[in-house]
Amino acid sequence: MVHGGFKLITGDKKAPIGMRWSFTIKNTGCSPARVVVKKNVPQFTTGDHVATIPYLGPSQGSILMMPNQTANLTGHLRDADGYAKAADILTGTTVLTVDIELSYTAIGWLWWNNAFIYQARNRFRHDYSPQAFIMESAFAD
Repeated sequence: MVHGGFKLITGDKKAPIGMRWSFTIKNTGCSPARVVVKKNVPQFTTGDHVATIPYLGPSQGSILMMPNQTANLTGHLRDADGYAKAADILTGTTVLTVDIELSYTAIGWLWWNNAFIYQARNRFRHDYSPQAFIMESAFAD
């Protein structure tokens, strides 16, 4: 993952009524790759209450990525859905984390199966300036 960004969705009075986010992944290798998104799950924590939105993204399939090509993994929150409120995320009353897991398989002349798993936990930091998603933890095999 090379970048994570967000945009607020505002209502008629310019108050936030939701947010959209996107994480950019990039094939930094020298071979084409098949990337399968296994997990793209946001979690909202307010005090002791934890709400998890079901899996976001395609239900099946994969992304074919050429060397240096990028793809976006997206997510969103609407206040009306009842999981959390965007204003509470912006003030830190609610903590937003997004767990992402990908499998990466190199495609090409290699005769062995060259597959890898990548996992990352990204947390929205309301106390940073500017506010942003920060990678809290990561794993790659």
